[in-house]
Amino acid sequence: DNADWVRDPGTRADLNLAGLAEFFGSQFIVFGPVFMGTLLWLWVRQGGLFLWFSLPIVLLVCGQALLSQAYANWAAAAYLAGTLIVVPWLAMHHVRWLIASLVLHGAFALALPLGAVFAAGASEGSLLHRIYGRYLGHTAFSQALLDAADAEGAAAIVADNRDILADLFYTGRDIDLPIFARPRPGRPRNHYEMRHGLKGEIGGTILFVGRRPPRNCPATEVALPEGTPQKSTTAYLVPGDCWAAD
Repeated sequence: DNADWVRDPGTRADLNLAGLAEFFGSQFIVFGPVFMGTLLWLWVRQGGLFLWFSLPIVLLVCGQALLSQAYANWAAAAYLAGTLIVVPWLAMHHVRWLIASLVLHGAFALALPLGAVFAAGASEGSLLHRIYGRYLGHTAFSQALLDAADAEGAAAIVADNRDILADLFYTGRDIDLPIFARPRPGRPRNHYEMRHGLKGEIGGTILFVGRRPPRNCPATEVALPEGTPQKSTTAYLVPGDCWAAD
């Protein structure tokens, strides 16, 4: 569904050569440049049963990337068998390349969490901020929403953004406040709309977080703390019975 094969694929899918190049190039980061290069070389030179459990998965998701888009981790299942092919072969034939690859992978694995630690204090526009920008500020934003709901006496929070909902459920996991996805007609677009979509009406007021409140519904914008990352959204107080007419 989220790969555009269900909702009108004839109009949504197109040839995305840039997306294909980006996805295929990202596999040299996901599996590592030495491992991925070795896997491709073994496919060309040797073949073998294990390779049929690996590269066809990459090719399948490459097709998806060409028709629409694909995230780098969508082919991760390919590297279970891929590891069993590449590591023993390198250990027997090119052990120095294996050691170099493991050192590179280890450094990368350490750099990612360490970079995240320092990225929060990095200035906007810096390299760290550009790399980690999409991951910063979620907790602060969710906490600001939870505090605003508590201060305004809201009976629930409703949001229309999957990323916001995901962090709200995590940050507010110990808070006794219902959190819902905005109700939509038709098929749910994600896990939160499927499992936590708002059904019916709620007594009192709701803190709605999104681009636009329900139509024909009185809405009062709620000010959040200055500097809170707002993810291109706004918070509103709306009556709990507005959703039936949305």
